[in-house]
Amino acid sequence: MTALCGIAVAQPIFDVVGRSPEFFVAHDASPTDLLALVAFLCFAIPSGCVLLIHLAGLSCGWRWRRRVAGTLIGVLAGAVALAAFRPLGEGSYGMSAALVVITASASAGAYLRFPPVRLFVSFLAPAILAVPAAFLLSPGVGRVLAPTDDVGALDGVSFRSTPPVVVVVFDQFQLAALLDSDGNIDRAVFPNFAALADDATWFRNATAVANMTIHALPAVVTGSYPSRGRLPVAADHTANLFTLLGSRYRLHVEEPLTGLCPESLCPAERPGFGARLSGVLRDLAVVYPRVLLPEGLVASLPPVNQTWKDFAANAANETVQNRWRSARAEDRREPADRFIESITAAGPTLHFLHVLLPHEPWVYLPTGQRFTFQGRTIGLRDGKWVDDDWAAALNYQRYLLQVGYSDTLLGRLVARLRKVGIYDEALIVVTADHGASLRPGMSFRRPNRSSFAEIAAVPLFLKRPGQRRGAVSDANVEVVDIVPTVAAELGAALPWNADGRNALDAALAPRPTKVMFFNRANERMEAPGDLRRAVIEGAARKFSWFRTGNPLDVPTPEDRYGTLIGRAVDQLRTVQPAPVEVLVDALPLMQEVDPDGDFVPAHITGAVVSEGDGPPAPMLAIALNGTVAAVTRPYSFPVMGRRAAWEAIVDPRWFVQGANSLEVFDVRERGRDGTVALAAVHRNAAQTRWPNLVREEQIQALGGQASGFHGTEWAGDRPLRWTRGDARLRVPLDPQSPPTELAVEVVMTGGAKRFRIAADGCLLFDETIRDRWKATFDLGSCVLQPPEVEIALLSDTHLPASRDSRSLGVAVGRVELRAAVP
Repeated sequence: MTALCGIAVAQPIFDVVGRSPEFFVAHDASPTDLLALVAFLCFAIPSGCVLLIHLAGLSCGWRWRRRVAGTLIGVLAGAVALAAFRPLGEGSYGMSAALVVITASASAGAYLRFPPVRLFVSFLAPAILAVPAAFLLSPGVGRVLAPTDDVGALDGVSFRSTPPVVVVVFDQFQLAALLDSDGNIDRAVFPNFAALADDATWFRNATAVANMTIHALPAVVTGSYPSRGRLPVAADHTANLFTLLGSRYRLHVEEPLTGLCPESLCPAERPGFGARLSGVLRDLAVVYPRVLLPEGLVASLPPVNQTWKDFAANAANETVQNRWRSARAEDRREPADRFIESITAAGPTLHFLHVLLPHEPWVYLPTGQRFTFQGRTIGLRDGKWVDDDWAAALNYQRYLLQVGYSDTLLGRLVARLRKVGIYDEALIVVTADHGASLRPGMSFRRPNRSSFAEIAAVPLFLKRPGQRRGAVSDANVEVVDIVPTVAAELGAALPWNADGRNALDAALAPRPTKVMFFNRANERMEAPGDLRRAVIEGAARKFSWFRTGNPLDVPTPEDRYGTLIGRAVDQLRTVQPAPVEVLVDALPLMQEVDPDGDFVPAHITGAVVSEGDGPPAPMLAIALNGTVAAVTRPYSFPVMGRRAAWEAIVDPRWFVQGANSLEVFDVRERGRDGTVALAAVHRNAAQTRWPNLVREEQIQALGGQASGFHGTEWAGDRPLRWTRGDARLRVPLDPQSPPTELAVEVVMTGGAKRFRIAADGCLLFDETIRDRWKATFDLGSCVLQPPEVEIALLSDTHLPASRDSRSLGVAVGRVELRAAVP
């Protein structure tokens, strides 16, 4: 039994995850965790089977003992057969299923009836040790098993000087975003980067060497090009910036996605042993059926080759291009602010900050205020942008706004360094791990000849200790040059052979080409050594959308009607309404606006609804408080199933404290002189007395939180959100007017599912539902505890048989907390 479990269960799982040790890095697995996993799969599971057999014999007699043993052996033999006959399933699932059933039945019967068969199976006993040994001795797993405590400061490193060292690595930051039309830092839009350039050396021909953080950041801190199969952990990169300085410097490190600073130098808090192991086992429950089932059936399962953890829950969000997206989806302001405020002047210190900006989701204004709760990137399909210039313009606007916030953070960092008195003497490096392309029709991160400069060219500034005058270098510099340059400035000899070199050494021969690694470092692409012209062309594309380069000078479709921005609508309004209607999503957020608050509803979304056979409005003017604040048009493609969807991002200066009026108009040209008029088309989205807590903007307007939901989708003009099986809504509770009823509407279920509803632990419903369903529940018997009420929506899940790889619970169209009407 133990041998069969090893062959049928453990070995297929070990084969998959052993070739992708990133899985264990994502789960922060320790050597103890791996050994516990091996013990569970290879010994605990078969022990449970053996115990079941013995219990059957003790309680029901030897006949039942034989039956249970035969059943278990048949199941395990069937699992082996399922994997063996997997290729046959491509043509006929029925044939492979029949062969598996026959094999399982024959194996069980033969084992029970024929002693030679039992003797033969006994010869499988070496698998008990061979299966786990092969796994633990595989190269990838061996690196994870290597105790990181053994990785520490490098021996024999001496320093000529030990000034404070500050290294800031932004995430997904293309250089062109910073530039003005002449190829200089845009001082008006990004004053803090320009101020740093006044004091530092700007390497304006610098490039990243990988298109993903998992390879790009290790290259930054090691000075070495990426290589296939290496993990972003200290055990795989023992010689790096942290171990170089660790013998002499205190390390102050914020490294949210990788583990390059060893635990001996950067002690880290990790989840408990039980939480880590349970997370691993949950994911392996998704891995195992993919190993056994035919490809046609595997298509309906969550992918395991695009993510490193949480396959079922986060398969739609966590791809190998965006490791641990949950870290980027959280509030990314707090870690950076905390890091900046904790900078002190206590002795020689390396201050290292990897800040997850301006990486998407793009949700922050330059001030650091949040302008939207919709983090989804519009028009990105399978890593490639749709060929829609207006979608590209709006995505680039959101990106530039977040670049503006990166500039603000840099200003705060420099101000902190000055405040604690170490700016002048510090060695400061500011760069990014990689860039991105936002051009329509292009791949977001995979480079080609046209997009190489957008993805590779990144900011790189280096201020030497005591440097007070800026300089510009056009040398062919790559981010692998950062560590050798830092070492040279400190008078330290690198104790390893790096691919990079001292970027400030003018005596070195020019590097002839540039290189970028992609596709998990399996492919590389070379480009000319001078990308300045391509970078300036990228900046020119920015100015084709934004005349001043400022993303708050909002773009307009096809660069038309820009003169409407800032004009009073009363001067342009017509009496005749337009033959279309417009739905606006953000109206609840307009009722209590604080322009100086943490959130400003500057992202306005909706959809156009035609009356009868009327065409959709080609151009829409968005007015705030009687002034045109934006001009937009519907997208040419559906957005999450919603047709004629539109969006606009407005300058927050148009908002006033308190309630704000929002109007939408059809932009019309009158006569041949190009005179423009505005025809009212605005219709409020269908509103009820009670906020629909499923709508992101409505629960946020209440100050509540939603978790366990996928993003908003549309079925016609009705919004819905699929749950992940365990969805929760937390809503502030007014003790003076407590809710008396809870109304829930389910739009679809994807089959019969058990559905449970609870309010603050008070169970309201626990039955099986199918398809459309709705009900209203009396909360009189529930004890709701202020200051908030938690609504739990729990259900079974399914995996849709399509390219949609999410784990889906139920599609909820409405959740309302209703109070008694006076």
